[in-house]
Amino acid sequence: MTARATTSQVVVPLQSLLATMSDGVLITDEHGFRTYANPALADLVGDDPCQPVGDRTSPQWIAPGHAPRFEEYIRLARNGSISQEIISLDWRVITANGRELPALVKVIPMQGLGRGPIPLMWLIVPDRAVTSDGHAPNHADLEESMRRIAAEVDRAGYGTTSASPGSGTPLPELKRLSPREREVLEHLLRGHRVSSIARELGVSEHTVRNHLKSMFRKLAVHSQADLVRLVRTGERDR
Repeated sequence: MTARATTSQVVVPLQSLLATMSDGVLITDEHGFRTYANPALADLVGDDPCQPVGDRTSPQWIAPGHAPRFEEYIRLARNGSISQEIISLDWRVITANGRELPALVKVIPMQGLGRGPIPLMWLIVPDRAVTSDGHAPNHADLEESMRRIAAEVDRAGYGTTSASPGSGTPLPELKRLSPREREVLEHLLRGHRVSSIARELGVSEHTVRNHLKSMFRKLAVHSQADLVRLVRTGERDR
């Protein structure tokens, strides 16, 4: 069984990166307790975002309407029931001056999907320039933050990916993939979306989607989630 990452294993190698990021970062441990917040999050919401100590409920700086979702993901992580590599959320956070601000949030399980309690990293990019329709337009910022974090996590040896093409995975079907398809799959396993895969490989999003469709056909799956599940676990969606 693959060893699960602890919060200290996640935070220590990333400390210098997280401390200098302009995006908020919260880490909850394998028991659901808030254990780390970077300075950017503290500046945004005021005081210590991890307080009160020993509390698994939604923090005061998450708008009340979104609190149940926070607590639900904490429960799922504690029970080992997270099945998604990255969870995308549109939230509202309460700033230090009491204002509700739209935010894009990525919830990133830190290793060991479905294998018992795991820490979660919450990457929070607030919209500091809300448009007239209330839309938060910072998707590019969020993708860049995720790429930086993923690179550092992989470098430290605590990446969220548990399998990838070329890493000893037993799936013989992967031999059917072209070199470019394997590249796309590698990026997909690291949590990249179509837009960021296209940027990384220097191709169009249309080309990336065509590679994905080809992989779906070769591996007899129907979605990106099915593809990731097949590569990671060898199981097909029933």
